[in-house]
Amino acid sequence: MPRFVKMWLFSTLISFTALGMWKGIEWYYTRDVEEVPPIVITAEDLALAYEKEPGTSSLLYDGNIVILTGKVSNKGDAGSYYTVNLEGNIYDIDLSFFDSAEISKLNDIAIGEIITIRGEVMGLNYVYVSVTNCTIE
Repeated sequence: MPRFVKMWLFSTLISFTALGMWKGIEWYYTRDVEEVPPIVITAEDLALAYEKEPGTSSLLYDGNIVILTGKVSNKGDAGSYYTVNLEGNIYDIDLSFFDSAEISKLNDIAIGEIITIRGEVMGLNYVYVSVTNCTIE
C-alpha cells in the first residue's frame, strides 16, 4: 500500500476517534441536564420579594429565567444597550435589552403601558432589581 494512502487512513482514523471522544464527553456532561421552566411573576411581586427577604430572594431568583409582567415607568438608551424600568414597590425592576431586534420593538411601547418580558434575574443592585438579556413576550 502506498505511503500516502497509509497516512490518509491513519489521519482519518485519528479524526473519527477525536470526534467520537468529543461527542461522548458532550453526552456525558449534558445527560442529566433538565430544562428548568421560567418563573412567572409580576414586577411588583418580584420587587416585594427582594424588599421583604433579600437573602432568600437572591437564592430563589438570581441567575434564573423569569417571565415578568409590569408597568413601564421609564425607558432609555444606555449606550451599548437599552434599559426599561418597571414599577415595583420600594425597588423598581431594571430591564436590559441587548438585541437590536428587541430594542426596535421598544419604540412602540409607551410609558405607563403593561409589558411582559423574558429575562435573567441578576439580583438586587442598590435601588433596583436587575434583569438582563430581556426579550419581549
